[in-house]
Amino acid sequence: MTEPERAVPLGGLKAGQVVRVGDTVCRPVGAWSPIVHALLRHLEEREFDGAPRFVGIDGARREVLTFHPGVLMTEHPDAAADDLLAEVAAVVRAFHAAAADFTPPPGQPRWAGSLDPAGGASVLHGDLAPWNVIVGTDHLTLIDWDDVWVGRIEWEVAYALHTFVPFWPDGLSDRETVRRIRVFADAYGLRDDEMRAALELVPARCRTVGEATRAHAALGDEAFIGFVAQGIDAYWLSSADHVESRLPSWQRALGI
Repeated sequence: MTEPERAVPLGGLKAGQVVRVGDTVCRPVGAWSPIVHALLRHLEEREFDGAPRFVGIDGARREVLTFHPGVLMTEHPDAAADDLLAEVAAVVRAFHAAAADFTPPPGQPRWAGSLDPAGGASVLHGDLAPWNVIVGTDHLTLIDWDDVWVGRIEWEVAYALHTFVPFWPDGLSDRETVRRIRVFADAYGLRDDEMRAALELVPARCRTVGEATRAHAALGDEAFIGFVAQGIDAYWLSSADHVESRLPSWQRALGI
């Protein structure tokens, strides 16, 4: 049986370019790939089980990663459960701990939407969100590591809080938002000052995504042109405004 006959297309931003072949996933490589591959090797050495393993490069010059069965968190029936939110926070913390002594090789970031404008030395996943979490039978797997770069931990935590709590304008009540912030913070092990710093970065983090989406669309990137047509850029920007308006109330309720 030839590979095209047994390759199963997978979705995401690179829909049609990412395929499952047996127990592996084959994906395009880019200028960002050296740091991703080095990090995945490092995480394997640190026995972090929340990421795919880097297998190598195939004959078609694609990266080959281990396939992890399960369902995307966005499609999981318990996606909004506190237990799953706490499990996500614990895995994110474990990743940050495992990557703390990683020295990135030279490379280039994939896109500006995940870049921390203040810089930093911590290695960040760059797109920690329910659409990049596989819920398996016994553990979670973080996928789509193409946005790996360095920055501040609180920049990453800001994004994770926004996408997992979540903070979308048409989402939760203030009371429920505050309660779930605490669930995430307790499971991650955030001190109050760290939580405050991350929360205050959420509006800027959302605006970075919205503005970068528009910028990539303006450059002719078809995927991002589609995102703008769907209003995704505007949704991120309106999320920034929403968080900015509600943040003082959340902070008062959290006592921070």
